[in-house]
Amino acid sequence: MLLRPPLAEQQAISSILRTLDGKIDGYRRQVTLIEDVAATVFRARFVDCIGVEVFEENELGRMPVGWQWGSLPDLARFVNGGAFTKDANGRGRPILRIKELNGGIGDETLHTDIEVVDDRLARDNDILFAWSGSLAAYRWSGPESVINQHIFKVIPDGWPLWFVYGWLQEHMSDFRAIARDKATTMGHIQRHHLSEAVVPLPDAEAIANADDVLDSLDGHRAMLVREAATLGEIRDALLPKLISGEIRVPDTTDPEEVIGPAAEALVEAGS
Repeated sequence: MLLRPPLAEQQAISSILRTLDGKIDGYRRQVTLIEDVAATVFRARFVDCIGVEVFEENELGRMPVGWQWGSLPDLARFVNGGAFTKDANGRGRPILRIKELNGGIGDETLHTDIEVVDDRLARDNDILFAWSGSLAAYRWSGPESVINQHIFKVIPDGWPLWFVYGWLQEHMSDFRAIARDKATTMGHIQRHHLSEAVVPLPDAEAIANADDVLDSLDGHRAMLVREAATLGEIRDALLPKLISGEIRVPDTTDPEEVIGPAAEALVEAGS
């Protein structure tokens, strides 16, 4: 027979969960808004070059005086993951596949405890690029993970993280078009497509001026992502303990007064 908490306690538990879900949803909406603002500012500064008065023309097109033409490999190293699923043993770090990039770490995620070089480990806020299948760029926000094949870890080489990520996103529609044109079951791009992705390389002054805005937005976005993830972990861990009565709901009608003490009780319970 399934035991349930008293009705009043069920209602209090529901109130806690609604509050947590509301906070998580609020953080995620803010993240989306910040990403949209950052993309708009980036495009204005480095694609449309709004505010620049003096340009020059060459065989690749029009660009501000003092800038140079380059390509994505001039901005970062693109390190491919490995065939690590064969080393899955249920222990150690998660193995990050495209499935995990889209849905997060879950019950079906494989794990391995083998030694992996740093360039093939994904850590919080790293840029990852799934170059096969559903092509997309990501900012990783999960635990330290082993990067599987078909995913590049994009490691900035002297350029700000936001600048590298911005240009990767700008070229993503072209990469998807290339992948769609391939007569295979799973479209993909190759390294020469990265070298063919043209990027204007700004002077130091242009980067410094934009960094004041875009680095701040980037840092705030990362903070909100971490906050949402933490609240999600608290919610998922609290629910079974609240239902079982292992952690009791304090006698209050204000959910805000419940979440903090309940989370502290969760830590004390060893979760």
